[in-house]
Amino acid sequence: AAPLMGLVFRTLACVRPSARVLTAERVVGDLSRALLGTTMCHSALADSHAGDELTSALARCNSAMGVGMVVAPLLVRLTGSGRSAYALASLLTGAQLAFEWRTLHLRKTPPAEGGPAAMPMAAPAIASPLGFVRLFTHCGARVRSVAALLALQCAIDGKLLQDQISLIQMYDGGWTLSQRSLWSSAFGAVIFLGGQLTPRLIRLFGGEQGFMSAAHFSSILACLAYSRGAFWGGLVPLIVGQQRRAPTVSWLITNAGCHGLGRGEVMAMTANLRAAVETVGPIVYNLGQRLAARLGNPAKVFYAAALLGLVAEAVRAFTPASECARPAGTPAIASDTSGTAKTASKATTAAA
Repeated sequence: AAPLMGLVFRTLACVRPSARVLTAERVVGDLSRALLGTTMCHSALADSHAGDELTSALARCNSAMGVGMVVAPLLVRLTGSGRSAYALASLLTGAQLAFEWRTLHLRKTPPAEGGPAAMPMAAPAIASPLGFVRLFTHCGARVRSVAALLALQCAIDGKLLQDQISLIQMYDGGWTLSQRSLWSSAFGAVIFLGGQLTPRLIRLFGGEQGFMSAAHFSSILACLAYSRGAFWGGLVPLIVGQQRRAPTVSWLITNAGCHGLGRGEVMAMTANLRAAVETVGPIVYNLGQRLAARLGNPAKVFYAAALLGLVAEAVRAFTPASECARPAGTPAIASDTSGTAKTASKATTAAA
């Protein structure tokens, strides 16, 4: 469905590039990528992986998205015009549609150890845009903390900050469209590299807790660099920072399962939570950028993102241990490190 809708609207934008058509293409494109692209991919990974394996799988998925972000801006530079760019996008979307139709619908992925397929599903909660509220009202303290942590991480995500970054680069920094495209490609390369390095970095930092803490502080450094106009230098710490959500999603699936929520259900809730943050976030950042402009430096808006990163680290540090019931003699999963992730999955099964 996602590539089909994208093909229709991108072809229409190529033929009739009016303001309404371009706006509709942006809305439909972002909707299909978020709900029918990222969310469905993450749901499939959650069905076939668990614990630390799921964290690594999500990081690899991020790497794949990074490849697209590297290639797309470079292709746009080669087209030379807006209509040519949309024509090329339509051709690539058509190829994606054909690939998915022939390949991805031929076999089912086996369920992960721990029986997620047997967990109950609540269709109204999945369908409701506010279904994520159940993470805060029907689950324990750990799930509430991890859900709040995920919301904060979404609020400082590099993709959410792209509007502010592009405005400051092009209007205040005098960047050309070509420079902006090169920077976007470099940002994609950072995501790709970080996704590939995530399993090694988790081991280097002593587990997922240490890795996430490093990711938060790396994100803060990137935002501080942006506030000084050092957009190229700010990309370096994001090799770690952009992978901040991978462990969080894994923790949320493991612990929400102890409260009767299925994996696909939790993935839908995280998508709705991310959508809520991405609805409010640009409005708040726009107000912050206007205030920063009155103070003489619009880039100071990134101080707000750095502050949110600091709050996210505080939430991580004070997140309580899991309330999941576990058999006698089974280690606790408070740290969610790579050495205990499979135990967490088994504890989830026992609780369900």
